[in-house]
Amino acid sequence: MAAGRFCHYLLPGEIVACGPLFEPRLHSGIDAVTRGCCRLFDSAQRKAAIAVSLVIFDKVLSACNEGKNRAYQLIVDLGRRTAVERVARLFLDIWSRLEKSGMVEGNSIEFPLRQTHIADATGLTPVYVSKLIGEFHDSGIREISGRTLQITNMGQLRRLAA
Repeated sequence: MAAGRFCHYLLPGEIVACGPLFEPRLHSGIDAVTRGCCRLFDSAQRKAAIAVSLVIFDKVLSACNEGKNRAYQLIVDLGRRTAVERVARLFLDIWSRLEKSGMVEGNSIEFPLRQTHIADATGLTPVYVSKLIGEFHDSGIREISGRTLQITNMGQLRRLAA
């Protein structure tokens, strides 16, 4: 993996992870790529909220399932997928998660990740990510301007991620 670490990127409204909901403390660090805020609950508050609210229970269960599915996909990404497939899948994953939250505008999303972040998330080097992003641009698949990612050929991106 690039720089000896793996990163998962949270989007607005997502739960950090399920494990810490039931453990007394978080066992990993959290870095922010953009400004954000979070809410911390003590263990008793978390357990009580989950126990009395089906809505909260459903959200926690959904977050646990999503986390498990992401872990499985990471195993496949690192063990079986090419570098092109990994980067394409990362773009599509972030896109679909933002789409569920109503945060896609036309064919663009806010995309504050830089090459080092993409490298950490895909197990590649920043230099190789730079090469791939250039190829995506040259193929007419994407445009990145500032902190905006525009997918100009979603069908091609989906084919690359398959």
